Amino acid sequence: MTIVAVFIIGAPATTGVAYATPAKSAQISGTMTANVLVTSIRNAGTKVIWTATDTGSTAGDLVSSMAGNAIFVVDASGFSGAGVQTLTGAMCGKSGTLKAIMFENGSLASGAADGTLTILGGTGGFRDLHGCLAFHLSYDSGTDTWTGTYSGSVTFR
Repeated sequence: MTIVAVFIIGAPATTGVAYATPAKSAQISGTMTANVLVTSIRNAGTKVIWTATDTGSTAGDLVSSMAGNAIFVVDASGFSGAGVQTLTGAMCGKSGTLKAIMFENGSLASGAADGTLTILGGTGGFRDLHGCLAFHLSYDSGTDTWTGTYSGSVTFR
């Protein structure tokens, strides 16, 4: 009897109360392609600084076009960089534009790069999207394109 009384006392007294929508998480994966254009090069001691833009696309669970800007530090051991990516497309039955911060490390000698895209949110159906995707890319000198895979977890809040 006491349990029922506590439940009744704790129940909302009015209708129309707004409750937060529970977060929905999903594991996603697919392929990605990027064309990188180095727009400026400057020497910094034993390192070289590249400013670059890129365009590309993703397929799989996230189908999108992609565009971004980044700065890379290049030396004899490889490169590392960071930038901002904008992806416009569809995922998990929603569509919109998302913004992500990109961090990447790679080797020009092997033509391989690994990185992350940390999703900050977006517009449309991606307004409350957050998550992190890891990617691995390989350089194809015949097409002057970086291609590879991505995977990770996203949450719609």
